[in-house]
Amino acid sequence: MFNPSEKTLPPPPTSFGSPPPPTSFGVPPPTYGVPLPPTSFGQGTNYSSPQMNPPGIYNPSSVNNNHLPPPPTSFGSPPPPTSFGVPPPTSFSAPPTSFGTQPPPPTMNNGYSNMTNNMSNMNLGGSSSAVPQMGYSNQNRRESLNTSVGKPAPKINPNQMPSPAALDNRTIVRYTTVCDGNPPPVATSQWIANDNGNCNPRFVRLTNYSIAPTADAFASTAIPFAAVIQPLAELQVGENQVLTVNHKDGPLRCHMCGTYINPFVRWVKGGKAYSCKVCENVNDIPTEYFAPLDGYGKRTDLHLRPELSKGTYEFVAMEDSESKKPKSPLFLFALDVSFSSVSSGMLHAAINSISTILNASIMKPSIRVGFITYDTTIHFYNLHKSLQQPQMMVIPDLNDIFLPIAQEVAFVKYSENKELVDALLQKLPTMFQNTKITEAAVGAAILAAEQALKSNGGKVLIFQSCIPTIGPGGLKKRNDQKLLGTEKEKSLYNPQDPYYVSLAKQCCASSVSVDLFLFPNSSYIDVTTLGYVCNLTGGQIYLYQNFVYQRDLARVYQDLTRNLQREFGFDAVMRVRTSSGFAPSSFFGGFDLVNGDEMKFAGIDSDKSVVVQFKYDGKVEDKSEPFIQVAMLYTNSEGERRIRMHNICLQCNTAAANYFRGTDCDAILNVLSRITLNEAPSANLSAMRKSLIEKLVAILASYRKLCASTSNMGQLVLPESLKTLPVHIMSLIKSVALRGGDVNIDERSFLHHLFKSILSPTLSSALIYPRLYALHNIPQDCGDLDEFGYSKMPPMTQLSVDALTPDGAYLLEDGLHNFLWLGPALSSTWISDVLGVDSNWDQLDTNSVTIGSFDTEVSKKINNILSTIRKQRIYFPPIQIVKARTAQEQPFLSLLHEDKGNFSLFDVQGGSGTNYTDFLVQIHRQIQQKLNE
Repeated sequence: MFNPSEKTLPPPPTSFGSPPPPTSFGVPPPTYGVPLPPTSFGQGTNYSSPQMNPPGIYNPSSVNNNHLPPPPTSFGSPPPPTSFGVPPPTSFSAPPTSFGTQPPPPTMNNGYSNMTNNMSNMNLGGSSSAVPQMGYSNQNRRESLNTSVGKPAPKINPNQMPSPAALDNRTIVRYTTVCDGNPPPVATSQWIANDNGNCNPRFVRLTNYSIAPTADAFASTAIPFAAVIQPLAELQVGENQVLTVNHKDGPLRCHMCGTYINPFVRWVKGGKAYSCKVCENVNDIPTEYFAPLDGYGKRTDLHLRPELSKGTYEFVAMEDSESKKPKSPLFLFALDVSFSSVSSGMLHAAINSISTILNASIMKPSIRVGFITYDTTIHFYNLHKSLQQPQMMVIPDLNDIFLPIAQEVAFVKYSENKELVDALLQKLPTMFQNTKITEAAVGAAILAAEQALKSNGGKVLIFQSCIPTIGPGGLKKRNDQKLLGTEKEKSLYNPQDPYYVSLAKQCCASSVSVDLFLFPNSSYIDVTTLGYVCNLTGGQIYLYQNFVYQRDLARVYQDLTRNLQREFGFDAVMRVRTSSGFAPSSFFGGFDLVNGDEMKFAGIDSDKSVVVQFKYDGKVEDKSEPFIQVAMLYTNSEGERRIRMHNICLQCNTAAANYFRGTDCDAILNVLSRITLNEAPSANLSAMRKSLIEKLVAILASYRKLCASTSNMGQLVLPESLKTLPVHIMSLIKSVALRGGDVNIDERSFLHHLFKSILSPTLSSALIYPRLYALHNIPQDCGDLDEFGYSKMPPMTQLSVDALTPDGAYLLEDGLHNFLWLGPALSSTWISDVLGVDSNWDQLDTNSVTIGSFDTEVSKKINNILSTIRKQRIYFPPIQIVKARTAQEQPFLSLLHEDKGNFSLFDVQGGSGTNYTDFLVQIHRQIQQKLNE
């Protein structure tokens, strides 16, 4: 339609000096100037100041912008090596010689051990000497339930209980990928992998690296057999980068099963043919691909061919592999311009962030961008470079969505149309500053975005401030807290309107990925329903509860920066092939499953992962090397079609001890959490919690039966590789995703989205068991930046109030939040050095201070630690300062999962809560009951 005269845009201003309208809280948002060039990330800058703005954006309320964080040059890369070494061993107490005998004191340190008996034993039948208490002792911490009916429960020394805090997170471990049946380094530790044929564990982690020959034998372990696949994962500095192979006639594949050539094929006929690792079919090779074999039957040119020597590589896709002609992806920004968007500051935060990112050239130069705005109508913008000013085209009928302008003028390269794009972003806040429209039809906006993108593919980034109540996909508020804990609660985790289900499938078919930036501002927005589109299209949800412009602008900017800067692929299809004896059976993640075993991704980026579960369909040969190949055809950010390959070999044997020795605790935790939360729409939370505990008991009982049947029944015997699985399962049950009690429904749905569609083992482990660091006594060798801009982290502390000291300051981070807890006896010198105020603890106002950047050693170290944490997370975690024994402390305490919560994990009537000791005692009891069945 034609441009309405009342909304015709004026010529671009000569300078960006006109202030946008004031927000509802009286602080005018900043204007949109030319940003400073990006600099290095993590130089001790102030990351949490309430006055923070992205670089180059003027804040009228704060002229001094020296504390602003520069955009990262490499946001999200794992930390580079700082030292080389092997974690020192740790040992728990040896098994007691008789029931009730007190074991010797354990030797604790910061590393996990490979114990000679591959088990951790804790005496649950004897007494324990008192443990010195420090800080705020949780009076219920040492209470435990009975280990046997009618007998009083003994006290357990908490220092004997396995904890993720014992992990050595400070030493960089060098790891070479080999097929030896052993798991890779712990996902949350620091390590550098050398690709030696098996792919880097950052791309694929398996629950088991040593499997049984038959289904019955493996089922007896109760361990899920699955792979967590993150096909575009970011690599650590110093690791083998993914190499591209270009065969003029296309990549070599098996003529029978389609498996791509890989390092594990067997060469025959003197090197003129190879036997497929999957189906053993013999395939001849082109003459030009021939190379002689050495005395071991290996090609002499292995080191020159990534496809024959590396576990991960890429092929250039040929035309017959393309589902459509490759084009550079299109990115569409869709902005809610309703009253709540303007008054809350959301519109200004979004435009500020977009403007700064575009000017900083963070995005790939080949990407074209477009804009739409929406309220009760949809507005497209013509940005053709021949125009003097942008033109608005309005679609008034929400039930008749169409593309009013050609794609070529709706999407432009910023470098070629800078003046028009800047003019549009400058004027948008002014155009809608006096709006009285309170609705925003996001359902119609997503459909309009799909229509605009479908001929090419790409992603749409939606900025929404309220629940949509009009147009297609209009929703009603259903956040009835009375439903929590009832049989009807599961209805809250199903989309309330089937429109979004069909819309998600339509977007996936058009290769349109949808990201949602939600700003509910204390009100319900129905993350479950809106997020379904993200779940199926490989998109991501960003949730900003109680958004405050001045406080949260930096968070929006950094989240958007990472979103646009990370590796992104669209129009992708992934398939997993396996050798004989087992095959893929179940799939979990953000995709649409087609043809039974092909995962169709509208979009996939470096942060997304999927789970593929395997099922035996025959027998695996003993002492063989079972094989898995992951192949993903996709279009990268440059518009090039590629086939990303990941190959991995396992071990097969008949020894049950090897099955448990080869387990990966992080992968098992990730798989169990995804399988469990995938049941949220059909099962109540109590049943899901019970199911998790039953799975844990089954695994530990199987280990006891198969590998430790002679151990004293009064001991809880844990396999070495899974000794932290109980505390992780307990922490997952206590998280907002699964716990009982009064929780925010949108926040719970948001966490369900993360677990089901996104989180890798590294991130899920941190979210389930948060990291607690002492910042008042940082070791001398921690907190300093290395040559790559990363800090060595201080030792982790157990998640218990017993670990807190009155004179301490502790940082708690879970990937989404950062809490800084301050004890009442904290030194005023520390407060001055870190927070920049001359105040003691009693007088400190946590609402008016933040972690600053000062010329003191402790300030520099803490800023470096915060910078390193944020680079490793997919969200920019804000920091909240809390004082002990205040109302602010409750969110912090709720994440100390080793202490008692506000409900019993075992749904015991009248139970006041379950701490780690209680949990282990109950698990031990259930193991005994299962063994006696």
